[in-house]
Amino acid sequence: MKKGIAVPYIIAIFLGVGVIGLLGYWLFVSGIKFGGGVSSEQCRTDFLEACNKWTSAGYNTNIPPPNGVFKNEDNNVCLKQITGSDRALPDEPASKWSFRNWCSTIGSVSTPPAGGGGGGGSAG
Repeated sequence: MKKGIAVPYIIAIFLGVGVIGLLGYWLFVSGIKFGGGVSSEQCRTDFLEACNKWTSAGYNTNIPPPNGVFKNEDNNVCLKQITGSDRALPDEPASKWSFRNWCSTIGSVSTPPAGGGGGGGSAG
């Protein structure tokens, strides 16, 4: 009889370890970072710094040169915060116009624009 009492505890231990394992796997796969993420302020600061360098170069170089956490490359968290898309924009006139629009918009507000798109926000 005493052997039968331990079985529920063993099953509970296996289930507990399994649940903790699945939770750990989910956190790993979903990319949740504890204190290692990019803050919106850091993203905004680095993007504006890149915009200032780009402006001083007369907009002749590639769309805002990468610096800090901001990079115009696929899956960049900062690029998604700025443009609303995690896909890099090609270095072509339409993309340069969009980035110029984001540079001026973000330079005049305290938070990045929602949704991005760069399609003619404010006239000014």
